[in-house]
Amino acid sequence: MISTVSFHPFISHFPPALFFSGLTLLFLAHKKNDVKLSYHEGNKWYEIISSATFNLSLGLFAAVIANFSGMVSVDINLRTVVDVEGHQGYAFLFTLFYGFSAGYAYTNTFSRTAVGFYIAGLLAMGACLFSGYQMVFSWRRNPAYLVRRNSESINQFTTEVTRSKNTNSTYTNDNEI
Repeated sequence: MISTVSFHPFISHFPPALFFSGLTLLFLAHKKNDVKLSYHEGNKWYEIISSATFNLSLGLFAAVIANFSGMVSVDINLRTVVDVEGHQGYAFLFTLFYGFSAGYAYTNTFSRTAVGFYIAGLLAMGACLFSGYQMVFSWRRNPAYLVRRNSESINQFTTEVTRSKNTNSTYTNDNEI
């Protein structure tokens, strides 16, 4: 069974990949003037870049699911609120820019406003990925490291208690354990 703790890292890999691939296809359509990607008549662009807009649409859907699964994952209190809120803020900002980018990809694909949202989305994506990376791989705040460190000290304590039980079968003081 997939829990929210394992589902969020799984689903949150899709939005950045789909956003980047969608923007790459849009860039190639604009740069190459390829008939398979788009064609140009006068001052109007006619998109045949359904794959780019489809990538952006699926990525937006995955970003919304990743945001909600991240909110559910926070409720189990593996991290402090301060650690998580920064990453969630960047994730919501990325999802907001993702939505505007997907909308502009369908309507005014190469307008100045659309390009601004594409660039802002890339910057928000970078901030979101970096904050998520810091949250997972920061050794001081990583709960797996803390659990491992605490379990090692518990194992040492258990070993000491077991040794003392083998040498003394009765205890006169409860504080020895």
